[in-house]
Amino acid sequence: TRPFFEQEYPQTNLPQRISNSSYQNILHQLHSLRLIIVACARNVEKDIENYRSHVEPIIDLFHPSSRILIFESDSKDKTVEKLYQWPRAQVYTYGNMMKSHPGRTDRLAFCRNTLLNKTRDLKADYILVTDLDAFSTAVPAFLSNFQYNIDDWSVMTTASSGAYSDFWALRTLSDS
Repeated sequence: TRPFFEQEYPQTNLPQRISNSSYQNILHQLHSLRLIIVACARNVEKDIENYRSHVEPIIDLFHPSSRILIFESDSKDKTVEKLYQWPRAQVYTYGNMMKSHPGRTDRLAFCRNTLLNKTRDLKADYILVTDLDAFSTAVPAFLSNFQYNIDDWSVMTTASSGAYSDFWALRTLSDS
């Protein structure tokens, strides 16, 4: 049997595309909605500027109360210093977590769960979970999510490019 991420499932439950006028209406409403963008960071100093160049145009489409939350731990480069120079990012630094959470996936789970709890406190309309070192989604690609009835989906996931995919994040409860 093939791994769950290679299995083909029936396409009957996919969200349906909406009309162009409905799509335009949603785009006009985005400025009144709160988007929270979250990312975990470790040794990403070299990736921060590219990441900023992609997430800032996206967050600018939403209400000014929208936020970028970044959880950093275990960096050995200048990640922390560079993140603190970014005024739009709320940075949470947890120092050396390898002692308390030796497994990489345990640290990622702690990071993602911490950020998820913070987004709940901020009462986000939408949450965009990103990989700081691999995020290169342009505004049109992000907006394509809203070409589908927003009542028909609760999550849209990114298509991975290159060799990297975070299948850990996509596992089902029975796979853990």
